[in-house]
Amino acid sequence: MHRFQIKIRTIFLELLLVYPVINIMGCVFFHGDNMPTLSLSYCSILILLYVTDVKKLSRKNIYILIIFAFILILEIYRDQNMFILFVTFIFANIMLSIYSSNKIMVKEYIEYFVKKKNQFYIVQLVFLIILFLFVMKNGLTAGWNTWVLQGPYNYPHTLAYLFLFMMMLDTFYFIEFREKFVILFIAVSFACIILTAVRSVLIASIIVIGYIFYRVFSRKQFIKFILYCFLLFVCIYIAYNYGLFDALLTKSKLALENGSISNGRSSILISSLYALKQGNEYVNTICGVGMTNLLKWNGININANIHAHNDFVDALVGFGLIGLGIYVYNFVKFCKNSFIWMMGTVGFLAYANGLFLYSDIIPILIYAKLLFSYSKIQKNRIGKSL
Repeated sequence: MHRFQIKIRTIFLELLLVYPVINIMGCVFFHGDNMPTLSLSYCSILILLYVTDVKKLSRKNIYILIIFAFILILEIYRDQNMFILFVTFIFANIMLSIYSSNKIMVKEYIEYFVKKKNQFYIVQLVFLIILFLFVMKNGLTAGWNTWVLQGPYNYPHTLAYLFLFMMMLDTFYFIEFREKFVILFIAVSFACIILTAVRSVLIASIIVIGYIFYRVFSRKQFIKFILYCFLLFVCIYIAYNYGLFDALLTKSKLALENGSISNGRSSILISSLYALKQGNEYVNTICGVGMTNLLKWNGININANIHAHNDFVDALVGFGLIGLGIYVYNFVKFCKNSFIWMMGTVGFLAYANGLFLYSDIIPILIYAKLLFSYSKIQKNRIGKSL
């Protein structure tokens, strides 16, 4: 029985490792469609394996599932057009909870990914080859008065998010093993994020690079730090001259011409909150209005059928204080090992653009936890040994 349990857990961890290449292969096969179905089906397999392995759910998780079942019934009644977004919200919460559970400790994820680092390099290489072949055949994609890297995905944001999380795992490997060639993977991911022109992901990736400098260089290595900074700026200057930043600059210029560098994020956020006032404000605040009604309201109020581009506002307006409370609880618990760095990257994405709506990256949220948890685990070990 014990061997069977170990095998189930190994399959669970292996699926986390190979997911990026499974994702892009599925995207090419489905021509960019049905990706939420693919990613959520993948999450379903992960959840089934996890439950089969641990054999028991905590009372807290059972209560949360009951609450979700109640909201699910409500969503089916009022919001069938955008029903998939609530399903995505549920799966995001479940995966955040699983990755925060002590049934599989963070150090166990770390030990596995350390053992399989060469396999992940292969996974990432295959991902890049598939993307390269697709772009060579189909070219870049028109968007924001320019051309952006989108690959087989329906939105460049999805590709940018995937690159960011792979970059996080590469950064973990580089910091812990100092393998120089990993810098190439990090640089390629960073360059591809720039080419997608997704600015929220770019800011998060810059914070990841800042974390590299924070972890790698001590106070006694000031000269070495300056040298690496100089090399970084030289690379940026060369990339700028070769047009790597053209799409990003064109998109930012277009946003400024339309009145806001953030493409009106603050106006969208305020408008989304006002959706709660359409009807019974107290009932709406507790139970939400549903994502369909949120999009309809923004379509009327700001002439754009869009969500809030902020996880916490989307959760509040779409699913009420109940949904928001559960999401914040799971999100904070997920980020607790290194709260500042996690909130500066994953938290920033959730606030500035959205996280749970990008279902493709839900299975690999653990990559961020691996990067920012290891140093704290090491410090705890040292503290206990003293």
